[in-house]
Amino acid sequence: MSTDPFENAEIIHSYSRAHAIADGVLIDITEHAQRFGFAYPVAVTRAVWIGVIRETSGAAQELNIRMLLNEAVDQARTGPRGDRRAFTYTKPATGETFPIVMRCGPGDTPEPVITLMDPLDD
Repeated sequence: MSTDPFENAEIIHSYSRAHAIADGVLIDITEHAQRFGFAYPVAVTRAVWIGVIRETSGAAQELNIRMLLNEAVDQARTGPRGDRRAFTYTKPATGETFPIVMRCGPGDTPEPVITLMDPLDD
């Protein structure tokens, strides 16, 4: 007899990363991240998109993505080993600071993915 109470349990609902991207809960920035050397898919939460990245000008929005990814790369290279990094991002145009958590873990498959999020989303 198994001691796992969920061994034969029916899955009531699951919410995949792909669904979260389709719904706009996560925004895929993998194409940008690859230019910074990220080997895994990268997404940001809606909170990070609205607070840190979204701008009225396409050029300003692109700058915010690049600056955030630059900071994330620096944190990945210099921070302690592990699946989570917390850092503060300063928006270049305004000087506003935002706490960011970068987490690496399995996505919809066992392959790793990276998510940049607000600490409240973690």
